[in-house]
Amino acid sequence: MQDTQQICQICFTEPSKYKCPACTTQTCSLPCIKLHKAQSQCSGIQDTTKYIPRTDFEKDGEGERMLQRDYNFLSGLGRELQVRKDDVKSKNKRILQSGSNSYGNKRQNRNAPPANYNSEDGTFKQTTLIKRGVNVKILPKGMSRAFQNKSYFDKRSSEFMWTLEMIMVDAENGEVLNSGINWKCSECTKVRDTINDKLRVTFGLPERQKKEATEADTQTQTQTQTQISQPNCQPSEELHYFLKMIDTPQNKPVLKYLDPTKPLGEVLKGESVIEFPTLIVSTQREIKGAWSELVEPVEEESSSDSGDDSSGSSEES
Repeated sequence: MQDTQQICQICFTEPSKYKCPACTTQTCSLPCIKLHKAQSQCSGIQDTTKYIPRTDFEKDGEGERMLQRDYNFLSGLGRELQVRKDDVKSKNKRILQSGSNSYGNKRQNRNAPPANYNSEDGTFKQTTLIKRGVNVKILPKGMSRAFQNKSYFDKRSSEFMWTLEMIMVDAENGEVLNSGINWKCSECTKVRDTINDKLRVTFGLPERQKKEATEADTQTQTQTQTQISQPNCQPSEELHYFLKMIDTPQNKPVLKYLDPTKPLGEVLKGESVIEFPTLIVSTQREIKGAWSELVEPVEEESSSDSGDDSSGSSEES
């Protein structure tokens, strides 16, 4: 009769071939393994934290097996820690790379330094790109404004979609009332339509327009919708738009008035922005306080007049 230690402890007929890592039960085949797990409620996974008496460790063949078990446990723990470290590093790299707009979505080498990095003195060179006639100054990767920039070129419509920072200010004292970002604004959009529905809610415009629209009983539903979508349809609610000029003192910003009836791409042509334009919105043409420095746009009719050009350039400087 065969030794009971070498016979399958489930069917008791065939010689054992396998040993359960969890409870060392000897089995002969896959059906016996499954039956053993079902009967004994055994997981089949070795508990690496289970206490082992010294007497069991000193048994013949058990000491080497226990030592191999501990070695495998420590090796697996080290591998798991290394994998988690690598995952954190790669995730941080993806966050930084997604935050900076590459204007073309070209694949870049992750280990290579940024193109605007000066290795000699450890500073960043300011890169300027010309997009649709606008001088766009690119910030280093990881900066908040670079992360917010989602501007892109829409191939389907052949239009450049700008990210716009909109700031509503009080014309009486120049205090910032509210601000928001229009993440997707076509270059063909008129300046007066750059405030989308979400920003109208932020600036408190929809409620005021809807209230006056309901009081006009003689208007049709179409006219009501037009009044709601255009905040400057009433003279008392006319909004004025300005472009915040760059390379000016922080405590004395300079604004340029924008024609609300012209497309966004037309009024931005030839201007300079940092990552994306910043538009100042006010209920009056003249703003007091810190925003009082104003540059008037040069009209096309006066472009031939050298005197007007010289005066315009002196104001801009």
